[in-house]
Amino acid sequence: MASEEQISKPDQDEDTFISSIGEQHIKVPAEKPVWVEDSASPCCHSCQAKFTFFQRRHHCRGCGNIFDAACAGKYLRLPTKPYGPSTELQRVCNQCFRDLSSIDYSHRFDTAGYEKAPALILLHPELTSRRAMLLQLESFKKYFRVWSPDLPGHGSLVDEKLTLDSAVNVVAELIKTETTEQKALVFGYSMGGLVAIALAARHPELCAGIIVGGCCQDLATDSKLLRAGATLLNNRMRSMIVEQKASVTGANIPPVVLKEALYRPGQFFDCWTECIQLMEEVQTKAELMLGSYQGPVLFVNGEQDSRELETAWMAATQRSQLKVVPNAPHLMLYDPISCRVFHHYIRDFAELEGYLVAVVRHTVEELNLDSDEETGQQSDSSDDSDSDAEANARAAKMFSRMRK
Repeated sequence: MASEEQISKPDQDEDTFISSIGEQHIKVPAEKPVWVEDSASPCCHSCQAKFTFFQRRHHCRGCGNIFDAACAGKYLRLPTKPYGPSTELQRVCNQCFRDLSSIDYSHRFDTAGYEKAPALILLHPELTSRRAMLLQLESFKKYFRVWSPDLPGHGSLVDEKLTLDSAVNVVAELIKTETTEQKALVFGYSMGGLVAIALAARHPELCAGIIVGGCCQDLATDSKLLRAGATLLNNRMRSMIVEQKASVTGANIPPVVLKEALYRPGQFFDCWTECIQLMEEVQTKAELMLGSYQGPVLFVNGEQDSRELETAWMAATQRSQLKVVPNAPHLMLYDPISCRVFHHYIRDFAELEGYLVAVVRHTVEELNLDSDEETGQQSDSSDDSDSDAEANARAAKMFSRMRK
């Protein structure tokens, strides 16, 4: 296993890795739209509600039409062409929020990696989308077949109501219908981590193990504040809070990562209340849920993150490990250096549990490779006389070389 000193060093191709995230192709107008004059729009372009002193006009920065607050209450970072460079979130109508987002709304999940490799499911945090897991998808596709779905109320499932039942059902259905073995390692972060806990308790047969990240904050201490934010703040204020938090606690996060993981896809504040309800529901039952699951559990938290429930949850599990990323805040999900550290923790966990060796074994069997071939030696990788122990040993050697 790699040391922390080794895995904290930036890879040589880090700049290429980050820039490969880049802006996705979307349908945009050929030219920046001209704003409709206020006098030419007596009512909302979408719902036809009449404008009054209290029902104010709002221009959509995407199409230029005029809407009321309900029909143009979302914010995202617009694509550079044809709108020009901008570092601010812009108010857009509901339709432009879909059309100009970097999310492909025709798909419910992203997937990558060798098709027959063991499955890894990535569950995104609250108020984001599957695009929040970009760094994880890019890194883990070398070792797993990775799926990153949208949870209800977010991304392509924005029109589906978010509840604990609906979130667990989305993940369970994905594992049953998409994975080869109908079983997966599940990594969830923040709200996604709580969904992973509930999934393991309800469908242990679908989980080869769960990795729970960034969700050990005791929400009971902040419940009133969180609910006040859901009730009193509009989406613009919420967007400003997210941007401020990212700038203060995410000093090491490259702007392109924040742009492509958070700002270009858009954020889904309309389900804020449902997110709080889901997280509180799991936290009140988390110790029972974790205690009922007999599979392996890895807790991964940033050193600077809130971790009040960490000790109690560790004690409740039957098979668990804890890894703490040095000096990392809650937003470590978007910091390439912190990601490199906890990605190694996750791969080591999967290797220790005997899950990741299967990746290499599939590679050996399907592509007719053998670890000896890398050193120029001749061997027959299809030799049926190999025992499982010998096959695992060969696979482990190749795995070590793949990681170097």
